[in-house]
Amino acid sequence: MDLMSYIDKGGVIVYILILLNIIGFTIILWKFFTLPRKNKILINITNKINTNNSIPAQIEYEVKKLEAGLTVIKNIAIISPLLGLLGTVIGVYISFEEITAKGLGDPTIFSNGIGIALITTIAGIIVAIPHQIAYNHFIAMIDKIELKAKKEIVGNNYDLSHSSYKDPVYEEVQYDDPKDILETLSNLENDIQTELSKIKSLYQ
Repeated sequence: MDLMSYIDKGGVIVYILILLNIIGFTIILWKFFTLPRKNKILINITNKINTNNSIPAQIEYEVKKLEAGLTVIKNIAIISPLLGLLGTVIGVYISFEEITAKGLGDPTIFSNGIGIALITTIAGIIVAIPHQIAYNHFIAMIDKIELKAKKEIVGNNYDLSHSSYKDPVYEEVQYDDPKDILETLSNLENDIQTELSKIKSLYQ
């Protein structure tokens, strides 16, 4: 029996689990490519902080935004085994219906229901495990980012100007016009020549 046969045998519940798996892995890939850039995230958090309000509360608020999508991953990890269990109950029910209708003379009578029960249970567990692992991993990363932000800002006595993650502010340097510089140098040269002439005259 090939994979599609197993999926068809599992019925609607397996197709629902496949849909949830696609949604979940889309979010996982999105988080996988965005969360590891810790320094950039810390820069964004630091730049958005307003010193007139509670800084720890603002850090928590900005960090909370990083958890977008993780609730979906967590729910998929919780719901998938329950859908598998629902498939198990349905499969067992189908088996008992077959036994009631046709008796126990042929063991293959209830094999269809047992097959549905096992396939949906396996599918639910397969979907749930990677989503639970991904959720725990991302939550741990976000907690580290929050601790790092609080540690640095609190360590500097809430002075955001000392943050190594804050975008550096460069002062614009105003340069004189090149013609003015040349004129100044020319005048300076003339002054030097004049002073040298005075010094020479003293020794003549």
